[in-house]
Amino acid sequence: MISYRQVNQATKAIMIILITTLVWMTNAMASKKTNDIEIDPKHQLLVAPEGNDFCWYRNGKPFNQVQRAVSITESGLYEVFYTAENGMPAVASATIVVENGSIRKIYIIGDSTVQTYDESYYPQAGWGQVLGIFFDQSRVSVINKAIGGRSSRSFWEEGRWTEVKNLLDTGDFVFIQFGHNDRDWTKPERYTDTSAYKEYLRIYVNETRAKGAVPVLISPMIMHAYSGVTLRNVFTENENDYRGAMAQVADELNALFIDLNMKSYSRIKELGQEYAANFIYLGLLPGEYSNYPDGKSDGTHFQEMGAIEMARLIVEGIGELSADTSMVLLIDAMLPSYQMVTSTNLKEAGLVTVSGKYPAGMPLTVKIRLMPGYTFNHWEENNHTVISTANLFKFNMAAHDTAFIANFNDCNGVAGGSASYDDCGFCSGGNTGTIPCAMAFQSENACFYSGSVESQTVNNVKRMYVNTSLQNFPSITFSITAPTDTLYVFGIVYATTNNEEEIDLAVNGDTAIHNLKLNATEEWNIEWVELPLLQGNNLVKIISRVEYGGLKVDLLAAYSEGLSRGTSCRITGIKEAHYQDIIIFPNPSDAGYTVKVQGQFEYRIFDLQGRLLYGGTGQNSYFIGDHLQVGRYLLQIIKDNSYSSLIIVKTE
Repeated sequence: MISYRQVNQATKAIMIILITTLVWMTNAMASKKTNDIEIDPKHQLLVAPEGNDFCWYRNGKPFNQVQRAVSITESGLYEVFYTAENGMPAVASATIVVENGSIRKIYIIGDSTVQTYDESYYPQAGWGQVLGIFFDQSRVSVINKAIGGRSSRSFWEEGRWTEVKNLLDTGDFVFIQFGHNDRDWTKPERYTDTSAYKEYLRIYVNETRAKGAVPVLISPMIMHAYSGVTLRNVFTENENDYRGAMAQVADELNALFIDLNMKSYSRIKELGQEYAANFIYLGLLPGEYSNYPDGKSDGTHFQEMGAIEMARLIVEGIGELSADTSMVLLIDAMLPSYQMVTSTNLKEAGLVTVSGKYPAGMPLTVKIRLMPGYTFNHWEENNHTVISTANLFKFNMAAHDTAFIANFNDCNGVAGGSASYDDCGFCSGGNTGTIPCAMAFQSENACFYSGSVESQTVNNVKRMYVNTSLQNFPSITFSITAPTDTLYVFGIVYATTNNEEEIDLAVNGDTAIHNLKLNATEEWNIEWVELPLLQGNNLVKIISRVEYGGLKVDLLAAYSEGLSRGTSCRITGIKEAHYQDIIIFPNPSDAGYTVKVQGQFEYRIFDLQGRLLYGGTGQNSYFIGDHLQVGRYLLQIIKDNSYSSLIIVKTE
């Protein structure tokens, strides 16, 4: 028979030790059994599995060499080495925490996204600063040891980990988040590649466990790093896959893992680029906070509401680890959360702090980011009591659900009105008497223009426009796709520096409106016109008839439905089949074309840039196009004030 008194250290080192964290509760109702060790809370005993030759250790030191059952006298890691009933050596263990009114401690190590900031930095905050508010503080205490500018390596090299490790007691927790400074290769004192990063994470996990405490790995949350409208996850890219490296260590060491990286990635995408920049990260307006009179634009660190959101995601992650007994201790100590609902009487007027659930006492801020042209009135509670006229309102969450309403004037200055700025920058709807435009064709995005792109802010609305001043008979050409041949209603949004401007409007190279007079105005005005567009892609050209004029064109506003921005600066997709009353043959042709039309007609031939090449009149049967070069052209037939257009093709 082999006794555990005879088992050498090498044998002991290779044995698989299954550790389960349990809590000694003096008011427990029944005994529990974990890893074959029975815990008898009523008699304050640990009972080893069936066998003999029992050897008990507490925190690595022997304290009983005989009994199968031993008394629980203090917290610690209890191990029993024994001979099982089958005669083979075996081992079982349990971490026991005697909790008679004691406070569970969570130590946090990390960087500036986690650390606690003093009032001079407000509203900047790290998630470790607010995490404790989610828990009953008579049962859980959060000790935030995170500090800015540290990586997993530098935190250890500076001796900061040793300081934390020496404070640990059995049953404590260590929350570990690094990565932001590890990936910063421009600072060699911080930089830690993913291979070394994993080594330091292993140190933190193993040395935490050696103290009888529970390590929890937390992947680094994302930054506000957009490429256009696409949110990048910089902690998963190529050699910077710190999220993946941490997940590997968690899997390798069977450590608890909260994937804050992916949780924050999903949440920021859900909230949207503009909201995240101004309500989560440190995107502050000048004067919005006294500590930042010039404002701030920081896509790494958080304002207080952003830190709370990160902490909320971590608490959510704790709840998802309920299968682990040690996490149950924290879950049981979580405070109830209450719903804070925010809404607005006019969604178009600005961004408003989103709704959420928070425990009582959480410091919260509701604020707005006002859109140009609107005015803010006040915040109301759900009973319509006015509580603040400031854009930003701070309060502590109550122990009940609550609601706040942001009240705005519409763009027409009406309290509670429904008028809003349309896509063309005009206040419409509500009681304005103006219908919203259906589509805005911006001059700075036109196919061709003569002049310079400039901007001007009027009534808090910023307009980008083309200034044609000092241009010789300037023009602007828009590409517009129409669903069918018909007249469409447009508004030319313009301003002038001359007493009067005269313009022509051409559609696909044909003058549709001649000598249109625009009233002199330095304010933005709108001139209504009807233009005959053809099915497919059209080129609409505004041509100034004033040499070196002062015309400024903001946009061409469409007030007819169905139009869209052209996909090309060519005339394409119009009709290629012959009409019932018009026959063109042959098409394609290597010579010319015979046009058959009953009676007299006009014809014009354009290149696909909309330039008129030549035209004339014909009657009944007429031959055209013999001198065209190889290519595609637009043929326009005009009869009885009706336009018909089709593509003709010249071959070799």
